[in-house]
Amino acid sequence: MASRQWLMPAATGLTGLVAGFLMGGHTGESPSTGDASPHVVVYPRADSTSTQLPASGPVTLDDLRRVVREELAALPAAGAVRGGHDVESAVAEPTPEQDFAADQARAVLGSALSRRSWTDADRDALAPQFAAMSPAQREEWLQQYVQAVNQGRLVPESELPPF
Repeated sequence: MASRQWLMPAATGLTGLVAGFLMGGHTGESPSTGDASPHVVVYPRADSTSTQLPASGPVTLDDLRRVVREELAALPAAGAVRGGHDVESAVAEPTPEQDFAADQARAVLGSALSRRSWTDADRDALAPQFAAMSPAQREEWLQQYVQAVNQGRLVPESELPPF
């Protein structure tokens, strides 16, 4: 489900672009190709296909829906391979070593929270754990750190970053 987070924003953005383009008073003369009928405007897409809309008269909701459906159908399917990597496996499960490092990093943060201060010694203790964690674990740890600082539960005593 997480890999499809882009679907709704993409569809909404695409719909907005098409609607704005159509409502913007575009005459349709430049994107038209010579082989299209005079009553149809052809809009080329990046995937070498094209979308046809009426050249004159109002664009109906059905026209807009058809264009959006065609554009969504042209998008790669969820889980498709991109650049030799499976999209679904891009968010891999952390390894046991990464889980161990994340546990150690949480322990360093917990110790600092109990003292209500983040020192250079905490930073030094965190550095190897932070480097060993997965990107998602780093993001989670940083979120906890920032929330603690913003809530006044943790006071950084150094000008250096926490990791």
